[in-house]
Amino acid sequence: MNRWIKIALAVLLIATASWWLMAIYIGGATLYGKADKIRYAPTTEFTSSRWQKPDRKYRYAVLDTVATRIITNGMRDAAVVELLGKPDMVDTNSNWQYETTRPGWRFIDFSGGGLLVEFDTNRIVHKATVNTWVD
Repeated sequence: MNRWIKIALAVLLIATASWWLMAIYIGGATLYGKADKIRYAPTTEFTSSRWQKPDRKYRYAVLDTVATRIITNGMRDAAVVELLGKPDMVDTNSNWQYETTRPGWRFIDFSGGGLLVEFDTNRIVHKATVNTWVD
């Protein structure tokens, strides 16, 4: 191959390297995001031990099940701790927040929230609600 063609190809490769790296990164991240969504499909069954691990994507997958079937009105706070562990946050009204993370990959992600467990004055569950948000 002609020397000048080799030099031109090397210059072209160097000049476009950042674009190729970006394409590989975005393509890989997109594939990861799709696999992550499948891995944490909302049909996942609730297990207390898995909820208590710091896997907030799993929490997101079982959030509706926990809010409607696992945490019920009339439960004491000790029973909630036994099932879900200690809360991630406690608000000024002593209600508990368990944080979640949406599965998948996003270049920028402005989402948050999770499960809010509200108690009455006797520390009995008044209501458990899903309070996730996407901005």
